[in-house]
Amino acid sequence: MPVNITEEFVRQLMAQVDFLTKQNNTLAAIVDSMNQTIAELNQTIRELKEQLNKNSKNSSKPPSSDGLKKLTVKKDRSLRESSGKKQGLKKVMTAFISLLFQNRIMSRRICTLTVPVVLIVPAVLIKHA
Repeated sequence: MPVNITEEFVRQLMAQVDFLTKQNNTLAAIVDSMNQTIAELNQTIRELKEQLNKNSKNSSKPPSSDGLKKLTVKKDRSLRESSGKKQGLKKVMTAFISLLFQNRIMSRRICTLTVPVVLIVPAVLIKHA
């Protein structure tokens, strides 16, 4: 399909080129403005994050401005020193109870037993046959 190139056709094309050029320039200016706004907002975000990370330890702010949030301090070990004694009475109680039942089975009657003060035996365990 042949196109008849006339002077009117060329004027229309030139008008479209001018319109598209103006539109392109306008859109480029808008994009530049948006890029500048984005850069400013990113800078503001960085500054706000820095403010959030500041407290009385790493700035000149007073401790009262830290808020109610307590700083967590990790404890690696207890401040007390070990006494060297074993913990708990489990082994002592187990041995005592097994001894108690052995004596009961052998004699069928338990007489007075001397029990250390630390060991407390419930009355249910001590029954007379």
